[in-house]
Amino acid sequence: MFKIEKIGSYGIKTIKDIYAIADQIDFDPPYQRYGNLWNIEKKRLLIDSIINSYDLPKFYIHYITDNSNIINTSGKPYAIIDGKQRLQAIFEFVNNEFKLDGDFVYEPEPAKYDLANMTYKDIASNYPELKVAIDNFVLDVVFVITDEIERLEELFYRLNEGMPLNNAEKRNRVVGYVNDEIRRLIQSNHFFTKCVQMSGKRLQYQDLALKLLFTEYNESLVSFDKASLDKFVDKNKNSNDKLNHSIKRLEDNLELLNDIFTESDPLLKSRAIIPVYYYFITKGQPKSDKVRAFLDDFDSIRKQNRKRKDYNPILVEFDRQNQQGVHRQKSLKLRHELLEKYYIKYLEGNLTIDTIVNIETTEIDFGE
Repeated sequence: MFKIEKIGSYGIKTIKDIYAIADQIDFDPPYQRYGNLWNIEKKRLLIDSIINSYDLPKFYIHYITDNSNIINTSGKPYAIIDGKQRLQAIFEFVNNEFKLDGDFVYEPEPAKYDLANMTYKDIASNYPELKVAIDNFVLDVVFVITDEIERLEELFYRLNEGMPLNNAEKRNRVVGYVNDEIRRLIQSNHFFTKCVQMSGKRLQYQDLALKLLFTEYNESLVSFDKASLDKFVDKNKNSNDKLNHSIKRLEDNLELLNDIFTESDPLLKSRAIIPVYYYFITKGQPKSDKVRAFLDDFDSIRKQNRKRKDYNPILVEFDRQNQQGVHRQKSLKLRHELLEKYYIKYLEGNLTIDTIVNIETTEIDFGE
């Protein structure tokens, strides 16, 4: 079943109407993203548009008519599909959590109404007629009635990205324990949203968290190919001891990584290297007071090496493996082995741009 209902079909059409059901709306259904929150300027501009009667884009809301619906994970009758940041900004303004801009102008009658720096409560006290106008502002709400998670998530990504689902987004559609736990991990640990340098668009956080969990589950660096990850998610729809032990180890290890890496850490620009760093830090158990300095130095000499004509071929190979076939097991293991061998050189005081570690090229499979 997949049905679209237009505005007013369920008696919801104004800001006042939808604010009245705010506690019945799930703002974090499984398909929602973990992007950056709106800053105050964006929120103020939205409220400016409302007060000055500009049109707003549509809001898409999943209306769940049956509480037994398998995709109703919150138990609430509504879930926001598209318009989350806008709706949250509206609710925050009505709750007096921020003021209008100091340069705000009420365009219909600028001389009569001075709303600069006013909260919703201030407007209600000084200009009650404008408070009523805000309450009665009509929102273009579209209700989606469905029990088909695939079509619901397809709609979400088409609205937000205008393109078909990628592999991570398709895996996220699987209703089950492992996906629920991955979403919980992302929300409860700032390593994903603060330390790594990625936007979170197109489920990048989920994709990374899944690969780290997959590593823990296998207790080894293994290929992150589509078939293996799909099978892992499908196999772990229900809680089980091995998975729970892996999740617990991942949670503990993420706390360790939080102590090593900083906010928007330059070492975490590349998603391809993160599972290798993770395994190196958590399985090799290098000294915590040394590992950060080593990773900084290793990153620095690799950057210098790229500019040299007489470059170090081992460092070049590390970079190459960090760009091509990055999810293959042989690439992951080679980079991890190089990290370990260069770390030993670092501890010995012998880490330089010219340091060659003892790895024979015959041990390296450059092919697919």
